Amino acid sequence: MNFYIQMGHGMQSICRELTEAWHGSTVILSPLNIAQDKLTNFAQSLRKINGSVLLDPQMYSPRKFHKNLQQYSYWPKSVTSLEVGDCSELISTLANINSEIQSNEFILPSNIINKIDERWHSLQDSIANQARQIDDKI
Repeated sequence: MNFYIQMGHGMQSICRELTEAWHGSTVILSPLNIAQDKLTNFAQSLRKINGSVLLDPQMYSPRKFHKNLQQYSYWPKSVTSLEVGDCSELISTLANINSEIQSNEFILPSNIINKIDERWHSLQDSIANQARQIDDKI
């Protein structure tokens, strides 16, 4: 069985301890709780004990003020492009971060919505297709 840990505030040591105790886990990194310049070192420390990482970009409500998230290089200056599905630059930046932390998988950005409809499906398809194109280039 695979174990996943959603990282929260002050959980770096807990994530390491659980990864060791479980002989491996995947830690879902929250940029709210770890600075971008610390991601690579933390990911390396987990890999040394049979762990891996995923980066959750926390792009669920980009119009809301997020002090910690806005410090990340990927956070868009204008969220309008994300809302219409034009986010290849964002995905490319996220791909670079994922490459730096040696994550084998990728969590794509997406907005919280009230209604799942054809527009939402179209937006998700657009984001996924842009990610596939970027993945082919890497």
